Amino acid sequence: MTDHLPADLHLDEMRHAAARADVSLSRESAWSVGMHVEHCCLAMVKIHRSLVGSTPPAPRVGFSLRRWIVLRIRTIPRGRVQAPAAVLPSNDSTAEQVLTLVEKATNAVDGLRDVPAGAWFDHPILGVLKRDQCIRFLAVHNKHHLKIVRRILRARNRDAS
Repeated sequence: MTDHLPADLHLDEMRHAAARADVSLSRESAWSVGMHVEHCCLAMVKIHRSLVGSTPPAPRVGFSLRRWIVLRIRTIPRGRVQAPAAVLPSNDSTAEQVLTLVEKATNAVDGLRDVPAGAWFDHPILGVLKRDQCIRFLAVHNKHHLKIVRRILRARNRDAS
């Protein structure tokens, strides 16, 4: 699974979106484009740090419907979960700051190739995820937020014309 990290995690699209960090549209999201990208990057960096700092084996976990939906159906229902404080974006990040964070996240996910498969992260909603589950979660999570970013940008472009 770790052979396809950059494409699966949509880092190029985030890099591109960072240039429009200040664009927002309240009818689509309370967060700006930059806040969505920043949140994704903070999540990637935090999960990488947690995986690196974990000690296998992962704790045993039971079935979780939420985890199953996210990892198998590959979707996150919109507006159902509040982001944990550790990955909340700031309200005033510039495009340059967001782009710097995208590069930091890129380095973090590139580092996932070196993390043992048994490494784990305790997600506040989904519970314990092993490395490959974390990577799958990040792909779904990033796709979810970039879908919102695309909606903001499309709507903003329609409003401008």
